[in-house]
Amino acid sequence: QRADSPEGAESDTNLPDVRPSDRAVAVAVSDLHLSDAAPVWRSNEPCWYEAQARQLLEMDLLAKSLGGVPILVAGDVFHRWNPSPKLINFALTHLPHCYAVPGQHDLRHHSLDDIKDTAYWTLCSAGKITNLKAGLPHAVGKLLLWSFPWGIEPSPKPAHALLDGIHVAVIHKYVCTKKHHHPGAPESSRLKNVRPTLEGYDVAVFGDNHLSFIDNDHECKVVNCGSFYRRNSDQKDYCPMA
Repeated sequence: QRADSPEGAESDTNLPDVRPSDRAVAVAVSDLHLSDAAPVWRSNEPCWYEAQARQLLEMDLLAKSLGGVPILVAGDVFHRWNPSPKLINFALTHLPHCYAVPGQHDLRHHSLDDIKDTAYWTLCSAGKITNLKAGLPHAVGKLLLWSFPWGIEPSPKPAHALLDGIHVAVIHKYVCTKKHHHPGAPESSRLKNVRPTLEGYDVAVFGDNHLSFIDNDHECKVVNCGSFYRRNSDQKDYCPMA
């Protein structure tokens, strides 16, 4: 059963059956948009909090099944920067620990300068989110996480950064392909035009475009995670990804 069915008890996220022997090193997601109220299209859910909890639990179980690999969130943990205390408490209970960058929905006035005024920062202060700061990489095991939150444009890996590991850029920025774009998307957001900014990274994890895709055609693998929940009617046939 799909989780968007009123009687559904399972997640609608496409979490692959990956064995630890496949040597997965992280789980990447984005655009959770945790919210108090269900989107109009999901208003038939008996309890929107339970619907959100189902997929957060599955995310957690997936990471644990892979040997406890880190979870990377490429922005928009919350749908609003100032949700209710109830939703903040829900996130503190159900969101697994993750390494994240804020998206515009996480920020008051979409301003990174105001990050400490947000619910996102509350989760950081509680140790639920490890906020990835722009600049130097954050080492997590064999991963070196480079941060580009909303408002910080991605840039090539510095030539002097010769650290051994898997260099991952975690980015909240709209990027699209010919097959995965919204009407009116600017030409500058096309992946072919963004690729020069990804030079030197092994993987780039993107959030903001709710249509998921993976591009393996260049040295830097691009993973656009897409929306973690079906929120709108145009996502009827969309399968959320991790």
